[in-house]
Amino acid sequence: YILIICYICTINRQQKYHLTTICMQIEEKISELKKQLPHGAQKIIAERAGVTPKIVGNYLSGVTGKTVTRARILKEAAKYLKEYNKLEKDILKNISA
Repeated sequence: YILIICYICTINRQQKYHLTTICMQIEEKISELKKQLPHGAQKIIAERAGVTPKIVGNYLSGVTGKTVTRARILKEAAKYLKEYNKLEKDILKNISA
């Protein structure tokens, strides 16, 4: 954390604004992802990522954690959501056929 703070102190105001904007965009994307996940998805994502459901819930609620853990959670959440949407689409297709 000290290294990050030192780095932030050396960048100019425009760069700080750019970093802040990027962080806000990431938070918005994570919030959107959380809204799209069906009930019970956090538990499945946690199992796949090798973490607890509480860690997944915290991450999706904006609580930061280890970078490696966040990357695994995000990867598994995206993969799960893609699988879920495909399954949902297939079910709807079979119902209407």
